[in-house]
Amino acid sequence: MGPPEPTCAVDGCENEADGTVHVELPAEVDGIAIPPDQRVQELAVCPGCRKQLQAGGTEPGYHVAPAEPTDPRTLGGDIAGESEVVIDTDRAVLLTGVDVAMARGEEAGDFIAMMLAGRINNTEETARVLFCLNAAGAATIIGELLGLIGRQPDENVRAAVLTSVLARLQEFMPSA
Repeated sequence: MGPPEPTCAVDGCENEADGTVHVELPAEVDGIAIPPDQRVQELAVCPGCRKQLQAGGTEPGYHVAPAEPTDPRTLGGDIAGESEVVIDTDRAVLLTGVDVAMARGEEAGDFIAMMLAGRINNTEETARVLFCLNAAGAATIIGELLGLIGRQPDENVRAAVLTSVLARLQEFMPSA
């Protein structure tokens, strides 16, 4: 009699695993920080859980890690127009994760590294793209997002979004 077949590693699933996937864990699990070099783990999974993971996860923040770095030239999506905007979401990345770090390059000096990750729309593929920006680039992104909130015509929606943004910002502020 051989060894028992492995059971699916997804919480609550007791089905027989038929293979493995590489899953990327979020930056924090149950209040414990997960170091970047330990976030990708190989899990034994059943076919049903594999499909759920590839479609966005069975656990909040978990997703199938891409086997290779993503070539940003294969991504898509676009915004066109000014007062009336048309958005093409084909092959756009549906954001599931953000990691940021301060870095220092020998020639470039200090910069911000921002890793954006998510599922590529209309596919089962995932993407991880690293963006490197300086303080002006970060200020531009923050300014554009705040400006977008300010242009929201519905005062109730604008207030709800601002409240949510401020609550999230307070999570990052050191406590007194």
